Amino acid sequence: MGKHAQTYLVGAVSALGGFLFGYDTGVMSSIQEIDQWKRYFHNPGPVGVGVIVSLLTAGCFVGSLCGGWLADKFSRRRTIMFASLVVSLGAAIQSGSQNRAMLIVGRFITGLGVG
Repeated sequence: MGKHAQTYLVGAVSALGGFLFGYDTGVMSSIQEIDQWKRYFHNPGPVGVGVIVSLLTAGCFVGSLCGGWLADKFSRRRTIMFASLVVSLGAAIQSGSQNRAMLIVGRFITGLGVG
């Protein structure tokens, strides 16, 4: 590895990020079949489930549009640290969701940070 260790590390972390993005989608696909989840969020239909799942990707799109500008203005390191906080906030909102709207907002905020 030697002098290219940092390059490999950055590649590994990036790959892990892609893996986690796919894992989130898989978890959401599985959790939607749990009867308790369906009752808690008032049995969302296909459109409701689609909105819940796709708002993460929409947030990623918006976040990616802002990412370059923020990195230029504040530095990449600070932008990544801020994005990590945004992802944590979105995850906390999703975890504490009291209703479907709160879950959707949490997923969008998480997407902003991922983007």
